[in-house]
Amino acid sequence: MDFLNSQEKFQLLRILTKSSQLQTADERSNVLAFCGLDQYCGLVQLDQPLGKFVISIYATLSQVYVTVDNSEKLGLVVFLEYLSQIDFNLSEEDKKFIQYVITKWELGQASSQGKQQLIGTRLTYQEDRNRQILLNKVRNSWVNGVLEKSLHDQALIELGLEERFNAVNRPVVFNWETPDQDQQPLPPDTKVIDQFDQLGIGRTMLILGEPGAGKTITLVELARDLVDRAQQDVNLPIPVVLNLSSWQGGKHTIADWLVSELYSQYQVPKQVGKSWMKAGQLLLLLDGLDEVNSAYRDACVQALNQLHQEQVDTEMVVCSRIKDYESLRHRLNFQAAIYIQPLTSEQVQLYLADAGAELAAVSIALRTDIHLQELVKSPLMLNIITLAYRGMSIEDLPSQNLEERRQHLFNAYIDRMFSRRVVQDHYPEHKAKRWLTWLAQRMVQQSKTVFLIERMQPSWLLSRTQTWVYRIGFKLIVGWLYGLSVGLFFWRVYAYEDIFESSGMTPWWVIVITSMLSGLISGLIAELLSKLNCKLIIGLAAGLVFGISGVLVAWLFEKHLSWNLLVVWLLIESTICGAGFWLIERLISEKIEPVYTTKFSWLKARSYAVVGLFIGLVCVSIISIFITKGLYKNILSDFLIWVLFFALIGGFQKRSEVERRTIPNQGILQSATNAAIFLTLVVIISVPIWWLRSRDLPPNQMIPAIMSVTLSLGIFLGLVGSGGSGLVCLQHFIMRIILWWNGYIPWNYARFLNYATKRIFLQKVGGGYIFIHRLLLEHFASFNISSINL
Repeated sequence: MDFLNSQEKFQLLRILTKSSQLQTADERSNVLAFCGLDQYCGLVQLDQPLGKFVISIYATLSQVYVTVDNSEKLGLVVFLEYLSQIDFNLSEEDKKFIQYVITKWELGQASSQGKQQLIGTRLTYQEDRNRQILLNKVRNSWVNGVLEKSLHDQALIELGLEERFNAVNRPVVFNWETPDQDQQPLPPDTKVIDQFDQLGIGRTMLILGEPGAGKTITLVELARDLVDRAQQDVNLPIPVVLNLSSWQGGKHTIADWLVSELYSQYQVPKQVGKSWMKAGQLLLLLDGLDEVNSAYRDACVQALNQLHQEQVDTEMVVCSRIKDYESLRHRLNFQAAIYIQPLTSEQVQLYLADAGAELAAVSIALRTDIHLQELVKSPLMLNIITLAYRGMSIEDLPSQNLEERRQHLFNAYIDRMFSRRVVQDHYPEHKAKRWLTWLAQRMVQQSKTVFLIERMQPSWLLSRTQTWVYRIGFKLIVGWLYGLSVGLFFWRVYAYEDIFESSGMTPWWVIVITSMLSGLISGLIAELLSKLNCKLIIGLAAGLVFGISGVLVAWLFEKHLSWNLLVVWLLIESTICGAGFWLIERLISEKIEPVYTTKFSWLKARSYAVVGLFIGLVCVSIISIFITKGLYKNILSDFLIWVLFFALIGGFQKRSEVERRTIPNQGILQSATNAAIFLTLVVIISVPIWWLRSRDLPPNQMIPAIMSVTLSLGIFLGLVGSGGSGLVCLQHFIMRIILWWNGYIPWNYARFLNYATKRIFLQKVGGGYIFIHRLLLEHFASFNISSINL
């Protein structure tokens, strides 16, 4: 069992040759005897030179096990444990390394036992389904969506690699090289996967490079190889590509952030993500350490180190621009660091030669233009040069300093991409540039690398006025819809429930319009009281508004009603409307959180049914005590309605299942689907219930009664049902309207983003989009959006 890689083995053999307890044949025999390994003395030649002895004893003891304290231990581990205790000639660093070897073997045993247990129990259908869906999403999003398309119609350039020994705080196991050797080029054709495999259990690696050097492509190539393996072996961890740019520290751990990103990027339910993280079933491929806000970057390194310390079996690869990483105070406690070398002049000339005469001018200019020579060392800039300067003569090439040349290249690239005639859809260039500029600026401001339409938030609005319009507009529309629902419901109650002694003199439109006005007032009050952060107070205030308006209508049109009855009606309407508005406020979140999938939870349904039972008990008690002076005929159906609909509202929860599809704006589309399904369910259930309640009415009254109350419940439950899916859609729609009105986005956003992808400004990653490179994103973000007119 050779559990050490070549570097670790070399270090261990070097330490053993320094041992003061292994100098003579007798000393060697005594050590083996005290370890309980004397039976193996005959398998090695005890009097051979020390170097040959330690090699042979390592080879022998790496293959045998002995029983120690009723447990099986590797003979080499037992030998090292005893030697580190008695040999005072060993330095503290040597002893630490020996302890590292012992710990590594123990971790390997634990991992092996875990795998055997996994093989024995097998994955459930849902566990295997979740695993395969995530693997397919990583492949489709990054391998098919980024890697293959980024290399389409481009010459493949083999990137050179070198090890950077001082870039990370490496375990002592890796400090065998001489102190003055801080970097070492790797042989040509070396793959990152080969270096990663050499690191053993708990692999950790840092990938460094200059801007545009190919760090992300290298990371995705590694992801491709790891996904291939994971799809063949269920015991291997699931590789996931995530970008660190959105990490902002705070009270949440890096593990919490990872779970949130899995939900956001891959629609992995948080419960599933937490279980995968805890079990070490994820292999983290983290891009963009340099894209983390500079104020949090050092804290991010410390958080990654802490995660590695707490979950030693979780493997990680992190990418960063080298200058941004070297400016940090802290270093990653990783096993290895790889630096992607710049392109050589030979590689560049071969690349240009393959392009033919269209780039001959660039090839000639490279002989004397030192700024151009510097730019083409980056694969990204070389590719942009081939697109921007294709077909240009030597006289047309600009002569500028390095930064001016870089800016000119990106501008030329943008102009060239807009002039391409390869797409059917067409947007005016100035509008498209304005929309891309706004998107780039918001992604930089929000520290985002992957853009998801459904993940746009109110914080993306540019001014206080826009934010105020969004907040007030949303609450007013919610209040208006709720008022419409209340109006339709109480129109039915006023008109057809004889327990309220209605004369039928109140026009239906007065009830509905008054309720809608009450809803608007309640929405405004809810926004004004939002800073109190007390949903109950908001619900009580809204209920009181509805109750007072209802009593005023009854007082104006139902003159025969007594004041006692009006007070009772105030209590009933305030209770019902206040409970409904409280429920709405509970489901409203500052952030727009799409609901991807739902399931019905009987446990949650029972808890919400208790709330419905309590509210129904209050309403029925008020009616029975103050109006009917006893039980009335529909009392049981009233209880049933309250309990049933509250159970439906609370019972539908987010499902712990990875969503299979990945399309643009999937979260909002799925939320709308959930709301529509819930609305249909409400109609199917409410029609027969209200038919039973209205069966004594003549047909010309029964049908309007059933329709009004069904529409009322449909509007309300369509908003709050399925985890507030309707509210989420409404939030997203209002924000999109404001952005479209101000000229920041087109009406059909997904269509435009697909257009920008065809123009090679963006790349599609699953259901999201990324700029083809961070440098292009930063270039668009540098534009003054106010100078780009519509």
